[in-house]
Amino acid sequence: MRLTEATTRFIDFLQSQEIGSSSQFPDLMRNEEVTPEALSREQIETSLNLLTAYFSDVDFADIATAQLRDFLARWYVEEATANFTSLYGRPSVVAPAHNNAERGGQGRPPVQASENQSDFENNDSRILPDAKTFLAALGAFFQWTKQNTNNEESPDHLTILDELQETLPHAITLGVALSQAVTNRGGAFLFPEFLTSFEAGGHSEYDIGTGGEASPCESYFRIVKIEENEVEAEDLLLEENVAPILFPEIVVPLLKENYIINLELLPTQNGWQILQCGFAYPPNTEV
Repeated sequence: MRLTEATTRFIDFLQSQEIGSSSQFPDLMRNEEVTPEALSREQIETSLNLLTAYFSDVDFADIATAQLRDFLARWYVEEATANFTSLYGRPSVVAPAHNNAERGGQGRPPVQASENQSDFENNDSRILPDAKTFLAALGAFFQWTKQNTNNEESPDHLTILDELQETLPHAITLGVALSQAVTNRGGAFLFPEFLTSFEAGGHSEYDIGTGGEASPCESYFRIVKIEENEVEAEDLLLEENVAPILFPEIVVPLLKENYIINLELLPTQNGWQILQCGFAYPPNTEV
């Protein structure tokens, strides 16, 4: 069965049900926080449109669990975070160094937040349901396919959705909070160590591109230890730990071990200062 056929059949099923009162539809709900009353048919159709736009009209059985997880934990996270920061505050974002084509996966590459409002309005991928609603809608769809088709992958798909119930929304919350904190702080030039006395013709050891001892580094960092606002994280590209990373105090309560954050860091005498941030991802995301 093709993906578009499966989604069409599911929409037809929904049209035959009274959402919120059917004895069948609630059986498809896997997240108790999102009730059938709170999940509209429009939200479900929007969620399924995102799914089919990403995977195109593939055979339903060809959607591997790893690809579904990548769609949710990477593509959706980046879209949702970028959309929020674009609409509600200037994003301070390091552009991701990956895309789907490079990873050998299907679908479109991540899209950066656009300042063009018409571009936003004309791109249905940007009309995103919130994370819990999105997961609930997809969960209902995959639960229905498990009950009504011969798709052997459905149980594995549902396992991925269950795994991300808490971590996906939290990754977006963390990414947005950190982006706003870094933007509001004003960036690297608030650090005295970063400044140079140009009048005196001098150079700081923290100058960028001048041959100084310190230079910024950008990578993906997995949080491994948290002590107040000092954090130890593993640089996933270099496979070595970095500490302490100094996070804004307002973000510290949101930090959790094993979440992955794209950061640009500057070494200082007190630790690693955050110059810019990209997106935050749920644990175990392939970046």
